[in-house]
Amino acid sequence: YLDYYSLVKWEKETKKSTRYLATFRKLRDIFVMNAVPFTALGEESECDTKITTIGQTMYVHIYDKTVDVSRTVELILKSIRNGINILIFKDEEEKLTFQDLLASPTQAMMLLKLEVEASSLLLLTIPDFEKMIIELKSV
Repeated sequence: YLDYYSLVKWEKETKKSTRYLATFRKLRDIFVMNAVPFTALGEESECDTKITTIGQTMYVHIYDKTVDVSRTVELILKSIRNGINILIFKDEEEKLTFQDLLASPTQAMMLLKLEVEASSLLLLTIPDFEKMIIELKSV
């Protein structure tokens, strides 16, 4: 997945899908290449990793369509009051699918939609996220 290989035992040990683990590894590579401090896998309870760049703390969440989206929404809503949140998607298609979910009439999705409109929740594909990190580091 994402040109990374994974052992089945890693999924069992972490209780995370290969899709999630490969995405986390891709993000880790972006952070290391751009000298962005980040928290390790499993270190955070309200997000997948927390980063600090240009003096700003950001809460990064990985969209994994193999798990219940309500869990991701719950974590975002918990951490939204702490600062900027970013939801990472593999590609534009995944992002569009999630944006369709934002039209749901549930209270949680309406709150999330408001956070997206207020730019306190950013919906980014991996390439867009990498571009954002590079731009932030050049400031």
